[in-house]
Amino acid sequence: MMTDMPVKSADLGITIEARDAAHGLEIRKTLTAAGFVIRSHAQSVRATHS
Repeated sequence: MMTDMPVKSADLGITIEARDAAHGLEIRKTLTAAGFVIRSHAQSVRATHS
């Protein structure tokens, strides 16, 4: 569905593969510093940008 209304927010489900746990934490810190809100669900991570 296409509209002329601008998107103010989006909820994205993404999968990111990390080398190890330390790399996973680095990715989470980088996303958080960029303004994304991280929501973890089991082994997956969800991020939304504010």
